[in-house]
Amino acid sequence: QSAVALDNQRLMREKDQLAAHDGLTGVFNRTYLEMALERTTRDLRRHGGTASVLFLDVDDLKKTNDGNGHAAGDLLLRDMAAVLLETCRESDIVARYGGDEFVVLMPATDEDGAQRVGDKIIDGMRRRNGRRPDGPRLSASLGVHTADGAGVGTILQEADRRMYAMKRARQRD
Repeated sequence: QSAVALDNQRLMREKDQLAAHDGLTGVFNRTYLEMALERTTRDLRRHGGTASVLFLDVDDLKKTNDGNGHAAGDLLLRDMAAVLLETCRESDIVARYGGDEFVVLMPATDEDGAQRVGDKIIDGMRRRNGRRPDGPRLSASLGVHTADGAGVGTILQEADRRMYAMKRARQRD
């Protein structure tokens, strides 16, 4: 009976891990991010302060999948998650938002702090590309937005809008 109880406890921990994390990358999933955004929104409205969101879209993932296979695309996604986990702070929430999109929620972070995190992520992608010169290149378009209690309800949408503006500007260059 003890062995069964221990096995059940282990299975419950695994279920909880799977419920909050993306299976491919190991970072938090969209559901967990949405709950964290709700908590952050409540905290900001109640106590004030700021929070920032960084929205990232891995560049050319479809092209990598089509040209090199889905295993190469999966590697890019896992590498992006690893870069985010290496470069973001312990207090940040790193999540896979969708197919090729990641979000970093940075509670109690102003614009300057968010920009520093974004710069670290860009440096992390450069280091990753230096370690994998023969593989597909990792790059991403980023959008950052900082809000206080009054504007926190649209923080994710605004960061997403800014990321797409960056992507469009980069495509014109």
